[in-house]
Amino acid sequence: MVGEAENTSRNSNMFSNPTLYDLNDDELEKNIGVIIFIGILMILGLLGNINTIFIYLNKYKPSNYRTFILCLAIVDLATCCFSMPVSLITLRFPLMFPYDKVCQGFWFLTYSMCIGSSFILVTIAADRYRKICVPHGAQLSVRMAKYICILVLLLASAFSWPCIILFGNKRYEIPKHNVNGTGCYYNDEFRNTNYPAKYNYFLLFILLVTFVALLLIYVLIGKRLLHIKGKGRSNIQLSEQTEARHMDIRNLDNTDNSSTTESQKTSVARHHMTETSEVSTCLSSPDGAADMKPFQCKQDKTRIPPKQVNRKKLSKLKGRRSVTIIKILLIMTIVSFVSFLPNLILSIITLEHDDFLTKLSFTETSVYQIFYFCFYINNVAFPIIYGLCDTKFSKETRKLYSIIVPPCFKGY
Repeated sequence: MVGEAENTSRNSNMFSNPTLYDLNDDELEKNIGVIIFIGILMILGLLGNINTIFIYLNKYKPSNYRTFILCLAIVDLATCCFSMPVSLITLRFPLMFPYDKVCQGFWFLTYSMCIGSSFILVTIAADRYRKICVPHGAQLSVRMAKYICILVLLLASAFSWPCIILFGNKRYEIPKHNVNGTGCYYNDEFRNTNYPAKYNYFLLFILLVTFVALLLIYVLIGKRLLHIKGKGRSNIQLSEQTEARHMDIRNLDNTDNSSTTESQKTSVARHHMTETSEVSTCLSSPDGAADMKPFQCKQDKTRIPPKQVNRKKLSKLKGRRSVTIIKILLIMTIVSFVSFLPNLILSIITLEHDDFLTKLSFTETSVYQIFYFCFYINNVAFPIIYGLCDTKFSKETRKLYSIIVPPCFKGY
Protein backbone atom coordinates (compact mmCIF):
# COMPACT_ATOMS: atom_id res chain seq x y z
CA MET A 1 0.00 0.00 0.00
CA VAL A 2 2.86 2.37 0.80
CA GLY A 3 4.46 1.72 -2.60
CA GLU A 4 1.19 2.39 -4.42
CA ALA A 5 0.77 5.65 -2.53
CA GLU A 6 4.29 6.75 -3.44
CA ASN A 7 3.68 5.97 -7.13
CA THR A 8 0.39 7.85 -7.09
CA SER A 9 2.05 10.84 -5.47
CA ARG A 10 4.87 10.80 -8.03
CA ASN A 11 2.48 10.59 -10.99
CA SER A 12 0.40 13.47 -9.66
CA ASN A 13 3.53 15.60 -9.28
CA MET A 14 4.60 14.76 -12.84
CA PHE A 15 1.15 15.70 -14.13
CA SER A 16 1.02 18.99 -12.20
CA ASN A 17 4.65 19.99 -12.83
CA PRO A 18 6.07 17.92 -15.72
CA THR A 19 9.78 18.03 -16.39
CA LEU A 20 11.49 18.35 -19.75
CA TYR A 21 11.82 14.56 -19.86
CA ASP A 22 8.07 14.17 -19.41
CA LEU A 23 7.28 16.68 -22.15
CA ASN A 24 9.84 15.05 -24.43
CA ASP A 25 8.18 11.66 -23.89
CA ASP A 26 4.79 13.19 -24.74
CA GLU A 27 6.18 14.46 -28.04
CA LEU A 28 7.88 11.12 -28.61
CA GLU A 29 4.52 9.35 -28.64
CA LYS A 30 3.55 11.37 -31.72
CA ASN A 31 6.76 10.26 -33.45
CA ILE A 32 6.46 6.51 -32.84
CA GLY A 33 4.89 5.92 -36.26
CA VAL A 34 7.57 7.80 -38.21
CA ILE A 35 10.36 6.20 -36.12
CA ILE A 36 9.11 2.74 -37.12
CA PHE A 37 8.72 3.95 -40.72
CA ILE A 38 12.30 5.26 -40.94
CA GLY A 39 13.66 2.20 -39.12
CA ILE A 40 12.15 -0.15 -41.69
CA LEU A 41 13.42 2.00 -44.55
CA MET A 42 16.91 2.08 -43.03
CA ILE A 43 17.14 -1.71 -42.81
CA LEU A 44 15.78 -2.21 -46.33
CA GLY A 45 18.05 0.51 -47.67
CA LEU A 46 21.19 -0.96 -46.11
CA LEU A 47 20.49 -4.44 -47.46
CA GLY A 48 19.29 -3.27 -50.87
CA ASN A 49 22.11 -0.83 -51.61
CA ILE A 50 24.86 -3.15 -50.37
CA ASN A 51 23.37 -5.84 -52.61
CA THR A 52 23.25 -3.41 -55.55
CA ILE A 53 26.87 -2.31 -55.11
CA PHE A 54 28.10 -5.91 -54.86
CA ILE A 55 26.21 -7.15 -57.93
CA TYR A 56 27.03 -4.19 -60.18
CA LEU A 57 30.70 -4.33 -59.20
CA ASN A 58 31.07 -8.06 -59.82
CA LYS A 59 28.44 -9.04 -62.40
CA TYR A 60 28.22 -6.07 -64.77
CA LYS A 61 30.82 -4.97 -67.28
CA PRO A 62 32.25 -1.43 -66.99
CA SER A 63 29.95 1.10 -68.65
CA ASN A 64 28.54 4.56 -68.07
CA TYR A 65 25.26 3.11 -66.83
CA ARG A 66 27.08 0.87 -64.33
CA THR A 67 29.11 3.85 -63.07
CA PHE A 68 26.03 6.01 -62.53
CA ILE A 69 24.08 3.23 -60.80
CA LEU A 70 26.99 2.58 -58.46
CA CYS A 71 27.17 6.28 -57.68
CA LEU A 72 23.45 6.31 -56.86
CA ALA A 73 23.81 3.23 -54.65
CA ILE A 74 26.73 4.78 -52.74
CA VAL A 75 24.76 8.00 -52.20
CA ASP A 76 21.75 6.04 -50.96
CA LEU A 77 23.93 3.88 -48.71
CA ALA A 78 25.49 7.00 -47.16
CA THR A 79 22.00 8.31 -46.45
CA CYS A 80 21.01 5.04 -44.78
CA CYS A 81 24.20 5.00 -42.68
CA PHE A 82 24.14 8.60 -41.48
CA SER A 83 21.01 10.60 -42.25
CA MET A 84 18.46 8.01 -41.19
CA PRO A 85 20.09 7.19 -37.82
CA VAL A 86 20.38 10.90 -36.99
CA SER A 87 16.73 11.34 -37.96
CA LEU A 88 15.81 8.63 -35.47
CA ILE A 89 17.78 10.43 -32.75
CA THR A 90 16.13 13.79 -33.46
CA LEU A 91 12.71 12.13 -33.35
CA ARG A 92 13.59 10.26 -30.16
CA PHE A 93 14.60 13.53 -28.48
CA PRO A 94 12.35 16.16 -30.11
CA LEU A 95 12.82 18.60 -27.19
CA MET A 96 16.22 17.43 -25.96
CA PHE A 97 18.56 17.41 -28.98
CA PRO A 98 21.69 19.33 -27.88
CA TYR A 99 24.08 18.79 -30.81
CA ASP A 100 23.95 21.91 -32.94
CA LYS A 101 26.75 20.97 -35.36
CA VAL A 102 25.36 17.47 -35.83
CA CYS A 103 21.99 18.99 -36.73
CA GLN A 104 23.58 21.25 -39.34
CA GLY A 105 25.64 18.43 -40.84
CA PHE A 106 22.62 16.12 -40.85
CA TRP A 107 20.42 18.45 -42.92
CA PHE A 108 23.31 19.47 -45.18
CA LEU A 109 24.13 15.84 -46.02
CA THR A 110 20.47 14.87 -46.37
CA TYR A 111 19.68 17.64 -48.85
CA SER A 112 22.98 17.09 -50.70
CA MET A 113 22.20 13.40 -51.18
CA CYS A 114 18.63 14.07 -52.32
CA ILE A 115 19.65 16.78 -54.79
CA GLY A 116 22.62 14.69 -55.92
CA SER A 117 20.37 11.72 -56.70
CA SER A 118 18.15 13.92 -58.87
CA PHE A 119 21.13 15.35 -60.74
CA ILE A 120 22.58 11.88 -61.35
CA LEU A 121 19.25 10.82 -62.86
CA VAL A 122 19.48 13.81 -65.22
CA THR A 123 23.03 12.81 -66.16
CA ILE A 124 21.96 9.23 -66.89
CA ALA A 125 19.09 10.48 -69.03
CA ALA A 126 21.41 12.79 -70.99
CA ASP A 127 23.85 9.91 -71.57
CA ARG A 128 21.02 7.67 -72.80
CA TYR A 129 19.83 10.43 -75.11
CA ARG A 130 23.29 10.85 -76.66
CA LYS A 131 23.70 7.13 -77.28
CA ILE A 132 20.26 6.56 -78.76
CA CYS A 133 19.36 9.84 -80.46
CA VAL A 134 22.85 11.09 -81.41
CA PRO A 135 24.76 7.82 -81.92
CA HIS A 136 27.38 9.28 -84.26
CA GLY A 137 28.23 12.18 -81.96
CA ALA A 138 30.79 12.32 -79.17
CA GLN A 139 29.99 9.94 -76.30
CA LEU A 140 31.03 9.85 -72.66
CA SER A 141 33.74 7.43 -71.61
CA VAL A 142 33.60 5.46 -68.36
CA ARG A 143 36.34 7.66 -66.95
CA MET A 144 34.41 10.81 -67.80
CA ALA A 145 31.30 9.31 -66.21
CA LYS A 146 33.22 8.97 -62.92
CA TYR A 147 34.35 12.59 -63.07
CA ILE A 148 30.80 13.70 -63.81
CA CYS A 149 29.52 11.86 -60.72
CA ILE A 150 32.01 13.77 -58.58
CA LEU A 151 31.08 17.09 -60.20
CA VAL A 152 27.36 16.39 -59.77
CA LEU A 153 27.80 15.69 -56.05
CA LEU A 154 29.86 18.87 -55.65
CA LEU A 155 27.12 20.83 -57.42
CA ALA A 156 24.51 19.30 -55.13
CA SER A 157 26.62 20.34 -52.13
CA ALA A 158 26.76 23.88 -53.50
CA PHE A 159 22.95 23.97 -53.61
CA SER A 160 22.77 22.59 -50.07
CA TRP A 161 25.23 24.86 -48.27
CA PRO A 162 22.45 27.18 -46.91
CA CYS A 163 21.44 24.27 -44.65
CA ILE A 164 24.58 24.87 -42.60
CA ILE A 165 23.36 28.39 -41.84
CA LEU A 166 19.60 27.93 -41.71
CA PHE A 167 19.45 24.76 -39.59
CA GLY A 168 20.53 24.29 -36.01
CA ASN A 169 19.13 23.85 -32.53
CA LYS A 170 15.78 25.54 -32.21
CA ARG A 171 14.80 26.69 -28.73
CA TYR A 172 11.32 25.64 -27.65
CA GLU A 173 9.81 27.73 -24.85
CA ILE A 174 6.97 26.18 -22.86
CA PRO A 175 5.87 28.98 -20.49
CA LYS A 176 2.95 26.95 -19.19
CA HIS A 177 5.34 24.57 -17.48
CA ASN A 178 8.31 26.95 -17.22
CA VAL A 179 10.41 24.58 -19.36
CA ASN A 180 12.74 25.22 -22.29
CA GLY A 181 13.82 22.58 -24.79
CA THR A 182 15.93 22.34 -27.94
CA GLY A 183 15.22 20.49 -31.16
CA CYS A 184 16.87 20.03 -34.54
CA TYR A 185 15.10 22.42 -36.88
CA TYR A 186 15.57 25.86 -38.38
CA ASN A 187 17.87 28.08 -36.33
CA ASP A 188 16.40 30.65 -33.94
CA GLU A 189 18.15 33.44 -35.83
CA PHE A 190 15.96 32.80 -38.87
CA ARG A 191 12.72 31.99 -37.07
CA ASN A 192 11.07 35.30 -37.95
CA THR A 193 12.65 35.71 -41.39
CA ASN A 194 11.54 34.48 -44.80
CA TYR A 195 14.90 32.92 -45.70
CA PRO A 196 13.87 29.32 -44.85
CA ALA A 197 10.71 29.65 -46.95
CA LYS A 198 12.65 31.16 -49.85
CA TYR A 199 15.15 28.32 -49.73
CA ASN A 200 12.38 25.74 -49.86
CA TYR A 201 10.77 27.57 -52.80
CA PHE A 202 14.15 27.44 -54.53
CA LEU A 203 14.46 23.69 -53.92
CA LEU A 204 10.91 23.17 -55.17
CA PHE A 205 11.79 25.08 -58.34
CA ILE A 206 14.92 22.93 -58.85
CA LEU A 207 12.85 19.77 -58.35
CA LEU A 208 10.20 20.82 -60.88
CA VAL A 209 12.76 21.88 -63.49
CA THR A 210 14.64 18.61 -63.05
CA PHE A 211 11.48 16.52 -63.37
CA VAL A 212 10.27 18.35 -66.49
CA ALA A 213 13.72 18.06 -68.10
CA LEU A 214 13.79 14.32 -67.42
CA LEU A 215 10.33 13.80 -68.88
CA LEU A 216 11.25 15.71 -72.05
CA ILE A 217 14.42 13.68 -72.49
CA TYR A 218 12.58 10.39 -72.11
CA VAL A 219 9.86 11.49 -74.53
CA LEU A 220 12.56 12.16 -77.15
CA ILE A 221 14.22 8.83 -76.41
CA GLY A 222 10.88 7.03 -76.67
CA LYS A 223 10.16 8.59 -80.07
CA ARG A 224 13.60 7.55 -81.30
CA LEU A 225 13.16 3.97 -80.10
CA LEU A 226 9.79 3.73 -81.84
CA HIS A 227 11.39 5.05 -85.04
CA ILE A 228 14.20 2.48 -84.81
CA LYS A 229 11.70 -0.28 -84.10
CA GLY A 230 9.68 0.70 -87.17
CA LYS A 231 12.79 0.63 -89.35
CA GLY A 232 13.71 -2.76 -87.96
CA ARG A 233 10.33 -4.19 -88.94
CA SER A 234 10.58 -2.79 -92.46
CA ASN A 235 14.08 -4.27 -92.87
CA ILE A 236 12.84 -7.67 -91.73
CA GLN A 237 9.99 -7.53 -94.24
CA LEU A 238 12.38 -6.56 -97.05
CA SER A 239 14.74 -9.38 -96.05
CA GLU A 240 11.89 -11.89 -96.15
CA GLN A 241 10.78 -10.64 -99.54
CA THR A 242 14.33 -10.95 -100.86
CA GLU A 243 14.64 -14.50 -99.55
CA ALA A 244 11.30 -15.41 -101.17
CA ARG A 245 12.52 -14.09 -104.50
CA HIS A 246 15.68 -16.17 -104.24
CA MET A 247 13.50 -19.20 -103.61
CA ASP A 248 11.52 -18.41 -106.76
CA ILE A 249 14.74 -18.25 -108.78
CA ARG A 250 15.94 -21.59 -107.37
CA ASN A 251 12.60 -23.22 -108.13
CA LEU A 252 12.74 -21.78 -111.62
CA ASP A 253 16.26 -23.11 -112.14
CA ASN A 254 15.39 -26.57 -110.86
CA THR A 255 12.11 -27.03 -112.72
CA ASP A 256 11.89 -29.71 -115.42
CA ASN A 257 8.90 -28.16 -117.11
CA SER A 258 9.72 -27.96 -120.81
CA SER A 259 7.35 -25.03 -121.31
CA THR A 260 9.72 -22.71 -119.43
CA THR A 261 12.27 -21.27 -121.80
CA GLU A 262 15.75 -20.03 -121.05
CA SER A 263 14.75 -16.47 -121.95
CA GLN A 264 11.94 -16.56 -119.37
CA LYS A 265 14.38 -17.72 -116.70
CA THR A 266 16.78 -14.93 -117.59
CA SER A 267 13.99 -12.34 -117.53
CA VAL A 268 12.72 -13.44 -114.12
CA ALA A 269 16.26 -13.55 -112.70
CA ARG A 270 17.03 -10.02 -113.90
CA HIS A 271 13.75 -8.77 -112.44
CA HIS A 272 14.56 -10.21 -109.02
CA MET A 273 18.15 -8.99 -109.10
CA THR A 274 16.99 -5.46 -109.91
CA GLU A 275 14.53 -5.40 -107.03
CA THR A 276 17.03 -7.02 -104.67
CA SER A 277 19.66 -4.39 -105.44
CA GLU A 278 17.35 -1.74 -103.99
CA VAL A 279 17.94 -3.24 -100.55
CA SER A 280 21.66 -2.55 -100.33
CA THR A 281 22.09 -1.83 -96.65
CA CYS A 282 20.50 -2.84 -93.39
CA LEU A 283 20.41 -1.09 -90.07
CA SER A 284 22.10 -2.87 -87.22
CA SER A 285 21.98 -1.76 -83.61
CA PRO A 286 24.35 -3.93 -81.57
CA ASP A 287 23.06 -2.07 -78.54
CA GLY A 288 19.86 -0.13 -78.21
CA ALA A 289 22.01 2.46 -76.55
CA ALA A 290 24.91 2.20 -78.96
CA ASP A 291 25.69 3.64 -82.38
CA MET A 292 23.38 2.90 -85.27
CA LYS A 293 25.76 2.04 -88.12
CA PRO A 294 24.86 0.75 -91.58
CA PHE A 295 26.46 -2.45 -92.82
CA GLN A 296 26.29 -4.27 -96.12
CA CYS A 297 23.84 -7.18 -96.15
CA LYS A 298 25.48 -10.40 -97.28
CA GLN A 299 23.11 -12.01 -99.70
CA ASP A 300 23.03 -15.73 -100.28
CA LYS A 301 20.71 -17.54 -102.66
CA THR A 302 20.36 -20.49 -100.36
CA ARG A 303 20.03 -19.03 -96.86
CA ILE A 304 20.66 -16.01 -94.65
CA PRO A 305 24.31 -16.02 -93.51
CA PRO A 306 24.82 -17.19 -89.89
CA LYS A 307 26.72 -13.99 -88.99
CA GLN A 308 23.76 -11.89 -90.09
CA VAL A 309 21.36 -14.05 -88.06
CA ASN A 310 23.56 -13.76 -84.96
CA ARG A 311 23.81 -10.02 -85.43
CA LYS A 312 20.04 -9.73 -85.64
CA LYS A 313 19.60 -11.77 -82.47
CA LEU A 314 22.19 -9.67 -80.67
CA SER A 315 20.51 -6.51 -81.89
CA LYS A 316 17.14 -7.68 -80.58
CA LEU A 317 18.56 -8.69 -77.18
CA LYS A 318 20.45 -5.46 -76.66
CA GLY A 319 17.54 -3.45 -78.00
CA ARG A 320 15.33 -5.03 -75.35
CA ARG A 321 18.01 -4.29 -72.76
CA SER A 322 18.01 -0.63 -73.77
CA VAL A 323 14.22 -0.44 -73.45
CA THR A 324 14.48 -2.06 -70.00
CA ILE A 325 17.04 0.53 -68.89
CA ILE A 326 14.81 3.37 -70.07
CA LYS A 327 11.86 1.85 -68.21
CA ILE A 328 13.92 1.57 -65.01
CA LEU A 329 15.16 5.15 -65.25
CA LEU A 330 11.69 6.52 -65.92
CA ILE A 331 10.26 4.74 -62.86
CA MET A 332 13.18 5.98 -60.76
CA THR A 333 12.52 9.54 -61.93
CA ILE A 334 8.86 9.39 -60.93
CA VAL A 335 9.65 7.83 -57.53
CA SER A 336 12.32 10.46 -56.83
CA PHE A 337 9.93 13.31 -57.63
CA VAL A 338 6.97 11.91 -55.71
CA SER A 339 9.02 11.08 -52.61
CA PHE A 340 10.75 14.48 -52.31
CA LEU A 341 7.77 16.71 -53.16
CA PRO A 342 5.78 16.28 -49.86
CA ASN A 343 8.75 17.39 -47.75
CA LEU A 344 9.09 20.68 -49.62
CA ILE A 345 5.37 21.40 -49.65
CA LEU A 346 4.95 20.65 -45.93
CA SER A 347 8.04 22.71 -45.08
CA ILE A 348 6.66 25.70 -46.97
CA ILE A 349 3.23 25.37 -45.33
CA THR A 350 4.79 25.10 -41.86
CA LEU A 351 7.01 28.14 -42.44
CA GLU A 352 4.20 30.24 -43.90
CA HIS A 353 1.78 29.36 -41.06
CA ASP A 354 3.40 29.36 -37.63
CA ASP A 355 0.41 27.75 -35.92
CA PHE A 356 0.02 24.93 -38.46
CA LEU A 357 1.55 22.19 -36.32
CA THR A 358 -0.16 23.30 -33.12
CA LYS A 359 -3.58 22.82 -34.72
CA LEU A 360 -2.90 19.20 -35.70
CA SER A 361 -4.31 16.35 -33.68
CA PHE A 362 -2.25 13.41 -32.43
CA THR A 363 -3.02 11.28 -35.51
CA GLU A 364 -2.57 14.19 -37.92
CA THR A 365 0.83 14.97 -36.41
CA SER A 366 1.93 11.35 -36.88
CA VAL A 367 0.82 11.39 -40.52
CA TYR A 368 2.52 14.75 -41.04
CA GLN A 369 5.83 13.36 -39.76
CA ILE A 370 5.65 10.33 -42.06
CA PHE A 371 5.00 12.47 -45.13
CA TYR A 372 7.70 14.92 -44.07
CA PHE A 373 10.32 12.16 -44.03
CA CYS A 374 9.00 10.17 -46.99
CA PHE A 375 11.90 11.44 -49.14
CA TYR A 376 13.85 8.53 -47.63
CA ILE A 377 11.77 6.25 -49.86
CA ASN A 378 13.94 7.52 -52.70
CA ASN A 379 17.02 5.91 -51.09
CA VAL A 380 15.32 2.54 -50.67
CA ALA A 381 13.18 2.18 -53.80
CA PHE A 382 15.96 2.01 -56.41
CA PRO A 383 17.22 -1.50 -55.53
CA ILE A 384 13.61 -2.71 -55.48
CA ILE A 385 13.04 -1.20 -58.94
CA TYR A 386 16.15 -2.96 -60.27
CA GLY A 387 14.93 -6.25 -58.88
CA LEU A 388 11.46 -5.92 -60.39
CA CYS A 389 12.42 -4.59 -63.82
CA ASP A 390 15.95 -5.86 -64.50
CA THR A 391 15.93 -9.61 -65.20
CA LYS A 392 19.71 -9.89 -64.98
CA PHE A 393 19.83 -8.10 -61.62
CA SER A 394 17.11 -10.26 -60.09
CA LYS A 395 18.78 -13.41 -61.45
CA GLU A 396 22.15 -12.47 -59.97
CA THR A 397 20.47 -11.61 -56.66
CA ARG A 398 18.84 -15.03 -56.48
CA LYS A 399 22.18 -16.68 -57.25
CA LEU A 400 23.88 -14.65 -54.52
CA TYR A 401 21.38 -15.49 -51.82
CA SER A 402 21.12 -19.13 -52.89
CA ILE A 403 24.76 -19.41 -51.83
CA ILE A 404 24.24 -17.51 -48.56
CA VAL A 405 21.02 -19.24 -47.46
CA PRO A 406 21.73 -22.60 -45.80
CA PRO A 407 20.46 -25.69 -47.69
CA CYS A 408 18.00 -26.53 -44.90
CA PHE A 409 16.05 -23.38 -45.75
CA LYS A 410 15.88 -24.29 -49.43
CA GLY A 411 13.90 -27.47 -48.92
CA TYR A 412 16.80 -29.85 -49.57
